[in-house]
Amino acid sequence: MDREAHVCPTCGESVDMVAGRRKTLGAWVPVWKPGPCHNPACARSVTPMPRHPDAQHPAILHITERALWEAAREQGSYEFSTRGRTLQEVGYIHFSTRAQLPRVAAFLYGEDPGRDDLVVLVVDPALLDAPLKYEAMPPAGEEFPHVYGALPVSAVVDVEEWKAAG
Repeated sequence: MDREAHVCPTCGESVDMVAGRRKTLGAWVPVWKPGPCHNPACARSVTPMPRHPDAQHPAILHITERALWEAAREQGSYEFSTRGRTLQEVGYIHFSTRAQLPRVAAFLYGEDPGRDDLVVLVVDPALLDAPLKYEAMPPAGEEFPHVYGALPVSAVVDVEEWKAAG
């Protein structure tokens, strides 16, 4: 690849390449694309949430399998983006708000009320080491929180059991 594919189109700073996906002939195929810009002076920068001790940031949530969370606790960080995809493959970890969680869970894991292997990680954005950005996702353009780096287990302030409605 040429050098242009590895720079931010706005500021020209070097960026990492991340795996994305696009739909071709009805199937999703992987594509490499420039990752987020980390230059704080750039308009396209993905910057961390401000860390003010008295600021109240709403928690962000991530649904996952209990076994993956237990393994992450032993390693000290969680590095899965979404079901079956790693942080390294996608470039960020998918999160949701409390209101978005039921739809996300149904989409990823179905609505089986008997399933007992899922947990919801409740994360305090002020405790993150990596940048957090709310980004619009197709087709409706609804904004979802994405964390552009590993999730330290210390940022998880609660772990809730997930039970699908049904």
